[in-house]
Amino acid sequence: MRQRFLISGVTGLFRFALSLAVLAVFSLATPRAFGDGIEFFEKKIRPVFVEHCYQCHSQDAEKVKGGFRLDSRAGLLQGGDNGPAIVPGDPEGSRLIKAVRYTDEDLKMPPKNQQLSDQQIADLEAWVKMGAPDPREGKTLMPMNQTVTRQHWAFQPVGQPSVPSVKYSSWVKTPIDAFILAKLEANKLKPAPTADKRTLLRRATYDLTGLPATFGEVQAFMKDKSPDAFARVVDRLLASPRYGERWGRYWLDVARYADTKGYVYGDREEKRFVHSYAYRDWVVRAFNDDLPYDQFLKLQIAADQMADADRDTLAAMGFLTLGRRFLGVVHDIIDDRIDVLMRGTQGLTVSCARCHDHKFDPIPTRDYYSLYGVFAASTERTVALNVPVQNAKEFLEFDKELKRREEAFRSVFNEKRAEQSKCFRARVTDYLIEVLEVQRLPTEEFYAFVFANEINPVVVRQWHSYLLGTAKKFDPVWAPWHAFVQIPANEFASKAASVIASFTNAAQAVNPLVAAAFKENPPASMREVAERYGKLLVDVDKKWNAATDKKSALNKDEDALKQILYADDSPSIVPAGAIVDMEWYFDEPTRVELGKLSKEIDRWMVESPGAPPHAVILEDR
Repeated sequence: MRQRFLISGVTGLFRFALSLAVLAVFSLATPRAFGDGIEFFEKKIRPVFVEHCYQCHSQDAEKVKGGFRLDSRAGLLQGGDNGPAIVPGDPEGSRLIKAVRYTDEDLKMPPKNQQLSDQQIADLEAWVKMGAPDPREGKTLMPMNQTVTRQHWAFQPVGQPSVPSVKYSSWVKTPIDAFILAKLEANKLKPAPTADKRTLLRRATYDLTGLPATFGEVQAFMKDKSPDAFARVVDRLLASPRYGERWGRYWLDVARYADTKGYVYGDREEKRFVHSYAYRDWVVRAFNDDLPYDQFLKLQIAADQMADADRDTLAAMGFLTLGRRFLGVVHDIIDDRIDVLMRGTQGLTVSCARCHDHKFDPIPTRDYYSLYGVFAASTERTVALNVPVQNAKEFLEFDKELKRREEAFRSVFNEKRAEQSKCFRARVTDYLIEVLEVQRLPTEEFYAFVFANEINPVVVRQWHSYLLGTAKKFDPVWAPWHAFVQIPANEFASKAASVIASFTNAAQAVNPLVAAAFKENPPASMREVAERYGKLLVDVDKKWNAATDKKSALNKDEDALKQILYADDSPSIVPAGAIVDMEWYFDEPTRVELGKLSKEIDRWMVESPGAPPHAVILEDR
């Protein structure tokens, strides 16, 4: 019990200390406060370069203007066509400073009336005056040098600082008191007078339960003259269920807890989360049960992966799944989950790295998308928790109706899945051609309103991924494709015949149907290769669908081609898991139809009096 009271007090102290830290940051008026100048560069100078200069003066610029690059220290010192940009220690003799001041009509940077603010110009002048400290040696991926990175507050291990010595030692009752008093004495201040018993009880009761003390509690405490009277009050308050409700609320704010999803398409998605209260109640219980902090975090991130976790603890994963839904845009949903995970557990803002290396926290874009990949490879699932049924009749009615609604959804989904997969197979040639220029697809296919017969960029990527997988070892069907794709475009006509000869004489046999498609007439380009593969697959598909006797419809070589179109991992079918990714595979009318059926399932779970508590978890696909 005392441990929890201590944690509550430390939490309050932490918030106080954080406020002081923020004030300290904003009070840094001179470069001297940044030590050797490297931190000044990282916080004041590099962000200006990235935002206002790199577009024209960096390695990634389409054309480096004036031959001047300032994305490295060497480039900055060398300057461009007109000589060095800066003279360390001499702002007045530095062309960079002259350019940003706009005092020369022929030298104004950034151009197009985008002059830097007075503060930014003053920072650049101060930086050059202190010798232009710059940790960049060549192109760096990290927005901070390693020295600054290691000093970042979020990376410091928990330590055991020595208790400071104080003059007014009789005031100190715990080591924490000594730290508080040391700061007070350093500022020539004294502690406030000791609170009277009534005030002390009021403070403790509000702090630990969020409620005022009752008249009876006040009377009992005032009459208790024993030296441990207050300790017993604290123990009583910590044992109250109200303690978890009071302090769990702070964590629920961190976890951006809500009962609703924010703005959604109301005609096809339930606005309320299915039993969000299950997560809220789990957090409250965790505080009341003194759940160790490490376990508290692990369960919220990966309860489905913990062997010693019972089914009810799956409610903890609401930490990840109870965020806004952004009209179903999966990239924004994942960004929200990355943000709550990293800010909530690591004290780091990572979302900035979605678009660029972070300017302040040492997080490069590649780290952001490493996390993104974990969430993109996960899917939601709703599971019932192990809570005793209170009313058997109501539960049976709930279960019966739930199964009916789920079956209605599955029936329509399977029908639409089969129809859409048929469309994908019919256009296999077009998809193979598109794979040849897959790099032209946008990196984020935001909620795409594709029509049923349009080329679907998600399926193009499925084909691309599938073909990359077949390149890992010899594949009888796709070995020629991988041989052809290695030929440079300007040499294709002259080298295609030799490639055909190589796989014709290879020790490992190529599928005879594929070999025959290229043997007599070498292709002139990869597009033609794609067209021939597409024709093979379409012809096999037609033969399979026209056959009345499926058992003898295809020989083994044809069946190998058919499996490319019909196997469970085929890139030409809508995956079974697309139940949670409907927006990527279906046209808008189908999405609306399926969304309405899915909404009815969620609504029944929310509104039925017989529904047991459910949790929405995140698990590997």
